[in-house]
Amino acid sequence: MVFLLCLTASASFAQQTLDSVSVVKSLKNIPNFTINKDNYFLTGSKLGLNLDNINADAKLQVSFKMRLHKNAMPFNTFLFFVYTQKSFWNIYLDSSPFVETNYNPSLSLARSMFRHKKLNGVLATQLEHESNGMGGIESRSWNCFSVSYFGVPGKKLRYFVKAWAPFLYSDNKDLMEYIGYSEARLTWVTRNGRLIFDLAFRKAPAVDWRGNLQLECSWQPFKLETFHLFAQWWEGYSESLLHYQESTSRVRIGIVFKPSYFTFY
Repeated sequence: MVFLLCLTASASFAQQTLDSVSVVKSLKNIPNFTINKDNYFLTGSKLGLNLDNINADAKLQVSFKMRLHKNAMPFNTFLFFVYTQKSFWNIYLDSSPFVETNYNPSLSLARSMFRHKKLNGVLATQLEHESNGMGGIESRSWNCFSVSYFGVPGKKLRYFVKAWAPFLYSDNKDLMEYIGYSEARLTWVTRNGRLIFDLAFRKAPAVDWRGNLQLECSWQPFKLETFHLFAQWWEGYSESLLHYQESTSRVRIGIVFKPSYFTFY
C-alpha cells in the first residue's frame, strides 16, 4: 500500500509558531538527507487466534527523503526524492524468513500554503512506484500520480487527504478494488507533544467492505525527540502487496523513530 505522502510538522515543531518565515527557514536549513516517514520495528499477532510462532510476526519500516535542491523553486516549492521500504518478517519460525518486502520510491513536489502569514496546510503532488520485487505469479507492482493536502487547523489537530490516479498495474488488475483511490488521516497531538494518536482510513470502490483502518499510538517516554514507544492496529485489506486480497486484523507493538523536522506522510 502507498503510505501518506505530505509535508507536515513533527510533534516537536507543532509547539512552535507556524508562520511563513519559520516554515521556509526550516525547510532550507534541514539536512539534505533525513528521516521521512516513521522508522519502526514492531511485533505482534493476528487477533482472534492463538498466540504462537505461526500467527506472530514482525513488521519493520525504513523511510528517508533527500531534498534535491537547497533553495525554494518557483512558487516556493521543494522537490524531494523519497524512499520507503516495508517488510514482513516471520521472525519466530525456523530460519526466520522474510515473507515480503514492499519498495516505494517516489518524487514529491510540495508547497506550503499560508493564510495571514500562518501555515494553513501543505499541497503536494507525487509520482510514485510500489512493488514487492517478486516475479511470476507473486509479482505485485503499480504506479500512480497523486495529489494530497495536509491541514493544520490547530497545534493539536491535523488532517490529511490524498487521491491518486493509478497506471501500469496490469499484473494485478483488481488491485484498486482493494486499495481504492483515496485515503484520509486524522492526527491528534497532546499539549506537550509526547503522545500522538493517528487514525487512517481507506475505502475501495466496492459494494462490500473492502478497505482498511489503521490506528496508531506513539508515546515519547524520554526527552529524545525521535524515539517513541509504538502500538499499531491494522484492520482490513492490502496491508502487504502480496496478500492484498486477504483481510487481516493485527495488533503490533514496538519502537519507532520519528522525524524531528518536516516530514512526508
